[in-house]
Amino acid sequence: MKSLILIDDHDMLRTGVADWITKHSDWKIIGQASCMNQAEQLIQSINIDKDEICVAVVDLSLKESGTSDNTNGYSVLKMINESGKDIRTVVYSSFDSGIYINKAMSEEYGCLGYVSKNSNIHILLEAINEAAIGNVYIQHDLSNTVKQAAFMIDALTKKEKCVIECIAQGLSNKDAAEKLGISQRTLENHLSKIYDKTDTNDKFSMLKKLGFSQ
Repeated sequence: MKSLILIDDHDMLRTGVADWITKHSDWKIIGQASCMNQAEQLIQSINIDKDEICVAVVDLSLKESGTSDNTNGYSVLKMINESGKDIRTVVYSSFDSGIYINKAMSEEYGCLGYVSKNSNIHILLEAINEAAIGNVYIQHDLSNTVKQAAFMIDALTKKEKCVIECIAQGLSNKDAAEKLGISQRTLENHLSKIYDKTDTNDKFSMLKKLGFSQ
């Protein structure tokens, strides 16, 4: 049995993907969730048989009530990765730059596939099928951003990576500092070091060099 889980906070898109996958493949949709809480309950309730293949398609942008954070998809990936259940994961997201891809596919989060929402849905199905047999799949035209970002990301600290993610989401220095629990001056010091490491002088150039779309 080939079982699929869809985790995305856009109800119409999630429903559309479910309908298309059901009509064009032999995958069976066994559960859907629109937020972190629903995803956690869903994963806890699912029992995977030894002869069952299960893949979860996860959007990184999962808005949760009462919070401004919109990258809860990482928490879902980590939860699945640490659940002990044989569930492979594929990210399907509009966050399609190298820094997001490298993070999602790291050992901590364990993602096997990464597809942009700007791509054809056939590519998503291809990623699901590859993940099902344990293969790593990155949408072909995203590979360059992964390679470009990888060299510079290696030189960044964990805190600097968090700063970049906040800036890429369009947060101001003040809002980014508040989200990270640091002072605005500390955040700006981090930005200065990031500019040095990426050989850039401003946010736009830095994000573009790391592969973020603007």
